[in-house]
Amino acid sequence: GCTRGLSTQDLEYVHTRVGNRLQITQHAYNEFWDWYGPILKEIYEKTGHWRSIWERNMIYGFLTRGTAEQLLVGQADGTFVISFAEQRAGVLAIYHVLQGAPCEYHMSAEEQRASFREFLISSKALQALLVPPSDPTAKPDAVSKAKLLREFRPPRTPKVGTPAPADDD
Repeated sequence: GCTRGLSTQDLEYVHTRVGNRLQITQHAYNEFWDWYGPILKEIYEKTGHWRSIWERNMIYGFLTRGTAEQLLVGQADGTFVISFAEQRAGVLAIYHVLQGAPCEYHMSAEEQRASFREFLISSKALQALLVPPSDPTAKPDAVSKAKLLREFRPPRTPKVGTPAPADDD
């Protein structure tokens, strides 16, 4: 199962999303689940790369555009954050710095089907991922594209007929 839950910041976002109320109407409830359900499916039902980057705390979860832009202030071109799109259910949003200004990009379904590594390779403008800090009062760390590509390198499979490495026990 998935081990990463929602952060305090995520829960605050959800609370704001339902109008900061303790009780909501059936209509507001349905709207919320129409938006949130596909996100849960993206994280919890699918296996592999996007779930892996969620588990590794590389996706912010829920950010407003303003919060994402604030995170990117003063960052170099190519710096980016990943979160769930506010208006498009189950879609990952990439907020990044381009020519000194923050930009928002929504990943296509095809891009979300690709691996995180494939997406990074195809995205020439993305150079450093801001990773959410474990302490919400701390500044996020930037992880270079080169490090991410090494971390998400597919496992090597030995060639047919190649002997397995010997144990040194």
